[in-house]
Amino acid sequence: MAKLAFEELFEIEIEGWRYGIEKNVSDLNPNLLHNVIKEMSESFVIAIQNKHVFNVIKIANDFSKASNKLANPKEIAFYILATFPHPNNFNSEQKMTLAKLIDQIEKEYGGAKERLKKRWAEEI
Repeated sequence: MAKLAFEELFEIEIEGWRYGIEKNVSDLNPNLLHNVIKEMSESFVIAIQNKHVFNVIKIANDFSKASNKLANPKEIAFYILATFPHPNNFNSEQKMTLAKLIDQIEKEYGGAKERLKKRWAEEI
């Protein structure tokens, strides 16, 4: 059996979370959706550590649809953004990956860089 690449495993995990949201939408509320994304934070960190530039906007759109628009894609993208740790936790290649992820949200919605600058300034 062939070994799956990290990217494939990551996409399978994301799809599992999306499916879980979709199948439990009647029990879902904004706080629970936020907690689900918070629960995914370790996967996001591991993706960054593995230099995997995943599609934040697609995930946000898919989760929004799965939740019957309980949260719009922008809110979900910013929920995901909030899970990203300070760049000091990463080496230079991983920092580039983090920057590419942040840029996706910045280009789509704006305000991502400013929000993180404030949060990360408080962490120093």
